[in-house]
Amino acid sequence: MSTQNPQYMVKRLVPKWRLLKMTSPEKYGTGPVGLLKNYIGECSEVALASVIFVGSFVSIYLTYLGDKKTNIINNKPYKNFYTVYRPDDPRIEKLRKEWFANGAPAMTSTKI
Repeated sequence: MSTQNPQYMVKRLVPKWRLLKMTSPEKYGTGPVGLLKNYIGECSEVALASVIFVGSFVSIYLTYLGDKKTNIINNKPYKNFYTVYRPDDPRIEKLRKEWFANGAPAMTSTKI
C-alpha cells in the first residue's frame, strides 16, 4: 500500500442508509437543524412549496374559525331592495309626518 490514509484501505460495499438520500451531514451536522439546512440547500423549491402549503392551510383554518365565530362570509343583507324617494314626492310627506311625530325608525348599522 502506498497511502497511509485508512479510508482508502476499506471501502464499503453497501452504502450507509440515510433517511434523506442526498443529505450531506458532514456540512450541516446530523441534528434536526442541520437536516433542515441541508433540506433547504438541496431542494429549495420543495422547501418553499412546503412552507407555502402549510401557511395556506393555517390561514384557511383560521379563516374558518373566524367565520364560525362571526359568520361574516355567509352574511346576508337585511333587505334585497331599497325604495328611494325623491324629496318632492308626495308619498314622502306621509313618512315625514310619522317621523316627526314618533321619531325616525331604528337604523341598521354597518359595523360588525
